[in-house]
Amino acid sequence: MVGFKPTTECETPVSSITHETELKYQYYGWWYTTSGIVDVESSTGASTSYLESKNVAHACTGEVETWFWGVVTGRISYMGKNYWAVVYPPKKRLNCKV
Repeated sequence: MVGFKPTTECETPVSSITHETELKYQYYGWWYTTSGIVDVESSTGASTSYLESKNVAHACTGEVETWFWGVVTGRISYMGKNYWAVVYPPKKRLNCKV
């Protein structure tokens, strides 16, 4: 199994935190999203200050070793305004085949 767990932590409570997370793999020069799934998780409420996405994983069931990479788009809503960030964790070659 291969995956990653993006987190967002705010010092001040916010209205909501959202992660849109993609786990990607390289297959013969092209990048694909694992299983075509884009995971979206949210935390809402008057005192929201933390979100950790845990459902971003892929089973190693193939025959080709490759590189893995992730992309996370985060959104924080605070006092009626939205703040966005995109994070690209480093690419890694792991003992996982696709």
